[in-house]
Amino acid sequence: MGPKPSNDPGFPEPLPETEAERQARVTREREMLAEARAELDAGLGISGPALEEWLTAFANGEERPIPAPPSPKPR
Repeated sequence: MGPKPSNDPGFPEPLPETEAERQARVTREREMLAEARAELDAGLGISGPALEEWLTAFANGEERPIPAPPSPKPR
């Protein structure tokens, strides 16, 4: 997709971030990545046929519940 038209009211130009806002955003992004990595390490990621089937249905406009992750790995 090319650059958006600057006169499109549905996509206003973003306001510049202050340094404090940027630091807060970057910190939150790091936290979210750490949470996701911890979930994957615990075996809570959804992958394989169940996810592919759900994504295909979603892309076709079908309403389905999100697949349940597998049970956590025993420690």
